Amino acid sequence: MTPRAFVVAASVFAVVGVVTGAQRAAGPSAPIATIYSAAQNSCLNTSTTDPAHYFLDTYGHPCDGSTAQHFAFQGVSGATATYQIVSQANGLCLAKYRLGVRQEACSSSTAWTLQQVDTNADQYQFVAAGTSNADCIQVYPTPSGYPGPLFDLAACASIPAQILTLSTTP
Repeated sequence: MTPRAFVVAASVFAVVGVVTGAQRAAGPSAPIATIYSAAQNSCLNTSTTDPAHYFLDTYGHPCDGSTAQHFAFQGVSGATATYQIVSQANGLCLAKYRLGVRQEACSSSTAWTLQQVDTNADQYQFVAAGTSNADCIQVYPTPSGYPGPLFDLAACASIPAQILTLSTTP
């Protein structure tokens, strides 16, 4: 699978939307994308979240194009480059929870600001929106006994583990 990258731009609906590599405006439905970590060579995946065992933590797996690796980016009205990131597998949003990234019902507190770090490679840092400190998603190697690399939070820094690539789904 060769993903096609996309960039963040303003849509005709007065909220921030996503434009494909062909630079066409987003339609009324939320754009669907995968979230890839080159540092751990894995895509964010919601298939292994299990409240009884993993507390709805978010993990990476080899990129396979499954629905568990598809996310809709729904623009937050009145906020530039800020989105709710919705799993297409379970309808839950990515959310900052204490020092980690979890999934929960979408609400006003489940927003992320995307800060572009490389316009040519469509790479971003995902910053937890509405917080007093700048926390970014950071991908860690697979913890012992866990299903894959851990997508968690850390203070924002310019390090490879915090650079994520967005790609449109095939």
